[in-house]
Amino acid sequence: MATEIRIPDLGEGIADVTVSRWRVHAGDAVKAGDVIVEVATDKVDTEIVAPADGVLLAIQHHEGEIVTLDVVLGVIGAAGEQVGAAAPAAPTATAPPTPVAAPAPAPAADESVKASPVARRVAADKGVDLATVAGTGPGGQITKNDVLAFKEKGYDGALAPLPGDLADEPTLILLRTSRLPGSIR
Repeated sequence: MATEIRIPDLGEGIADVTVSRWRVHAGDAVKAGDVIVEVATDKVDTEIVAPADGVLLAIQHHEGEIVTLDVVLGVIGAAGEQVGAAAPAAPTATAPPTPVAAPAPAPAADESVKASPVARRVAADKGVDLATVAGTGPGGQITKNDVLAFKEKGYDGALAPLPGDLADEPTLILLRTSRLPGSIR
């Protein structure tokens, strides 16, 4: 009988994870307790272990995908068993990846920018320069959601210059008034 590989409870406030790395491939034999996949959130990276002995029959979600906590990541069963024997995977909130002719080169990771490790990975995957993203996390740290929101809004990382001479105008004009000692105004 096939056994589903699911994401364990990762704590309050965590709604989705990024599949970081599969340590085994479809068709590989696994033992209960072996680490088979790594997932990441803004708060923690977690290793998921095989719930049973058997063969990894199918991988439902691949590296780099962002999935909700209720999905089936993969299926373990007996050698030769069909994947259809397991319950179907729950639908995810993310759209399936679209084929891309050639991936854009990822910008170099700028270590001076405060960003979570997951935000750095997502930015590298999406081709987002972290220096152009505003962080909403603790102390202005950039989170995965900041990167995703930035990319969703269609920003390409380039800031448009101000029109005309506005770029050279001060944003605040101070008027200086002086009061002489003893004068009444």
